[in-house]
Amino acid sequence: MTTGEKLTFNCVVKSKAEEADGYKLELDIAQFRTKFPTVIYRIDPETADTLEIGNSYQLVLERQNPKRNQDGSDKDPSKLYNWWWGLDSVASGPVSQVLPPEPQVGTQKPLAIDATGMSIQRQVALKAAVEWCGLQLQSGVEVKTVTILQVAAVFNQFLLTGKAPGAKEGDL
Repeated sequence: MTTGEKLTFNCVVKSKAEEADGYKLELDIAQFRTKFPTVIYRIDPETADTLEIGNSYQLVLERQNPKRNQDGSDKDPSKLYNWWWGLDSVASGPVSQVLPPEPQVGTQKPLAIDATGMSIQRQVALKAAVEWCGLQLQSGVEVKTVTILQVAAVFNQFLLTGKAPGAKEGDL
């Protein structure tokens, strides 16, 4: 990743504002995998007029400088959101569908384990199992502790794989 590199991204325009040296755009860029908008400065008025808030565009962005930590050192350059970006050009007009973010090989981290040794995923599965068993109890069905743990294991498996253990194609 180097300064001057040009990359095309699917960007949703979140806001735009006129400033002294051009327009400022706030963009939602799915590939950056951040909850904060990416801000692009010094957009010429003609280009800014063609970009409507809420629409998605294929934009060619030019990598500028790495962002810096408070101590003056560069932030992690492997993360796209740790760079300042400039608008090179609009690759195409509004697109009707937001493209899914491209997977970045080697950046996916496994689920973190919290201080108690249980992942958030397991906590969610157990909560869902307890709620399901509570509904069973309300309808008059007897539920044993082992049933709650078995249901939690099924929910956990579903969270991991997207389908329940033993589920066949077409099963919900």
